[in-house]
Amino acid sequence: FSPAAGTYTSEQSVTISCATSGAIIYYTTDGTDPVNTKTQYTGAISVTSTTTIKARAYASGYDPSAIASATYTINVAPTITVTEATLPAFSATAGSSQDQTITVNGTNLTGDITLALSGTDKAMFELSEDKITPASGTVTDKVITITYVPTALGTHTATLTLSSPGATDVTRDLTGTASLA
Repeated sequence: FSPAAGTYTSEQSVTISCATSGAIIYYTTDGTDPVNTKTQYTGAISVTSTTTIKARAYASGYDPSAIASATYTINVAPTITVTEATLPAFSATAGSSQDQTITVNGTNLTGDITLALSGTDKAMFELSEDKITPASGTVTDKVITITYVPTALGTHTATLTLSSPGATDVTRDLTGTASLA
């Protein structure tokens, strides 16, 4: 088997070879033992999730080979993405508010995505949710509303951070300007 059995952080393309000239290799990925009525090996096998490949070679004039087995553990890193690379500045009159939305996606998540505001003016911004719970490790097109609610005149800034265990944090800068009505 090439590459060798082991733990990888991305999809693997596994090739199987036999030293006996003219041998035909049969393999399985369902845990059963390969026989010459199973899937014939014709080229690289794409392994996208944890899989055990079992293989056996058959050649004319020879007994079938011993069964070779290799387990590939695929641990793809969790990822958080926010569709909006930057957010336009908020603008509101004192005592009113303005909303903007972001779209959050996540893959291979092992826990919730936590949304947190930081900075001296974080109280001027509100989030529709502070936690997103993934379904089967995935979050798809989850819309979060950010509301700018200034309680004082001037320019206000804060940082929105999205985090999840094992994933790289995603941050977005928030800026708002409050003026008199």
